[in-house]
Amino acid sequence: MHDLTDEERRTNPDGSKCTSWIQDSKTGKLIPRSRYQVVDQPLHTIMKPMTAFQSPIDKTMITCRSQLRAHNKKHGVTNIGDYSADHFEKKGIENANKAQGKTPEAKMARREALARTMYEHGIR
Repeated sequence: MHDLTDEERRTNPDGSKCTSWIQDSKTGKLIPRSRYQVVDQPLHTIMKPMTAFQSPIDKTMITCRSQLRAHNKKHGVTNIGDYSADHFEKKGIENANKAQGKTPEAKMARREALARTMYEHGIR
């Protein structure tokens, strides 16, 4: 926030006399409430209670997040919400490349096969 002039410290943006003040946490100066700007303070998130469900893996009932975390750790799985929106698109492209033999490993195998064939036929 920019430094206020003495006149700005005593008045609201509309020019009226200020009657309510807030102390700026960084500078310690009093600022008219109407001119105070909150700067990037971290916000807390309150999540709604989760709906109980039956695990498709071991058929146990999961009723809270701590049970879900323990279940996921035990079975080596994650929630779909742990993935970004484009994760599945990238995986689809990656899988298509594997099916078409466009991975680095497949490229190396083709080079080795070609080099072996050339060696066997005396081509240098």
